[in-house]
This record gives sequence, C-alpha cells and structure tokens, in this order.
Amino acid sequence: MGLDEQGALGVSLGVYPITLFGPGGLRPAGAIGAVYTPAAQRGRGYASKLLRQVVAWSVQNGVQDWILFSDIAPAFYERLGFVTVPSYEHHTPANDAAAARWALGELPPRPCPVDPCGFEWGVDRDPDYRRWLLRKHNAPLRSWYAERDDGLGGEVLTAPTPGGLLILSPTCPTTPRPGPRSRRSTPCSHTARACPKLRAGGRAPSPRRRPQASCPEPRPR
Repeated sequence: MGLDEQGALGVSLGVYPITLFGPGGLRPAGAIGAVYTPAAQRGRGYASKLLRQVVAWSVQNGVQDWILFSDIAPAFYERLGFVTVPSYEHHTPANDAAAARWALGELPPRPCPVDPCGFEWGVDRDPDYRRWLLRKHNAPLRSWYAERDDGLGGEVLTAPTPGGLLILSPTCPTTPRPGPRSRRSTPCSHTARACPKLRAGGRAPSPRRRPQASCPEPRPR
C-alpha cells in the first residue's frame, strides 16, 4: 500500500508467495494481484513506482520470478518489463454463460493428474488447490466477475438459491448505456474470468501443450 503526500491511499496491491516448477526443479516466486489506484490518483506513476519497489525488494530476498495477474490490457505492465503469457486457469466466457444453464453433477471419485511435463515452467499447485477448485462452487457465498454483453462489468457477491444465483452486492452497472438501437437491458452474466499472467525477468511459463486431466467439470443442461 502507498500513501500520497496528504496521507490518502495512492496505490495498493496484493503480494503472496508461490512456487514454480521448471527444468531445474522448484524455485520460489511471487504473485502480484489486485493492483489498484484510485481514479483521483492515476497518472502520477504511483503503481509503477510501487511495483518496482516490490520487485526490487523481493529480488534481494531470493525471489527470482514474478507472475502478475492483470485485469487490464497488458501494455501497461509490459512497459515495466513484464512479459505476457497465456493463462490456463479455468474460465467461462460471459456470453456462453448467459446462453446456457450450468449445474455441477455428482461423479464418482477419479484420479485428477496434471502432467507437469506438458509445461517448461508453471505454478506448482498443491493437490488441495485442485480440490478447492472443484468444491468452491458449492460454497454459500461466491465472488464473481460479472460482465454484461455490452462490456460493462464489476465484482459481485452471490449466494446459491434453488433457481440460480442471488446477487447480494453488485458493483457492475444496472442501467445499460443506450446503444445505437436502444436494445433492451441485458442482465449480468456471471463468469470466473481468467486474467493474463505477466512476469518480469527469467523465463516465462511457456506451455508446450495443455495438460490432460480427468477432473469433473460443470456440464450444461
């Protein structure tokens, strides 16, 4: 977190440790997310300065690689030395989610291998992480990124109901901007959107092929 000259919030971000696997084995790395600058403080270089300070401090403490999860166009971070690489986390496109109903079915337990040989570099995930991915859909409260067909979006907090998801706390606009044909209002489509992963220095986690897995997946009905 960074404060401006008056003590107000100037910029903030989240940092947490991760482990990467690669040809040389496991290595410590850092993950950056939720980079945020209040609208009134933008254009002053606060985010760039804080990111450089975080990376420099971490390098001195043995961190060799960084992955940055971005919700904006990657050009801003590329100017700071980050390299855009694909994200292979699960995601659901907004338009597809709006056109179909999804339900999680009960399936018998099966092995869920992810072949690490399919990637030169990648995040070393604990088996509990994969279990969490499968079970989080049944949590009483869920946080999503919601996006309408016109591109407006924001974070929403939801709770499951027999008929679907109940929106408890949306930040996405509820009144659509008028289009050229004044189309009717389009409801928010809930999606767990994958973000580009960026990192500075070293090698990027470049996949040779997608991993093969036998995990249960949501099925349309």
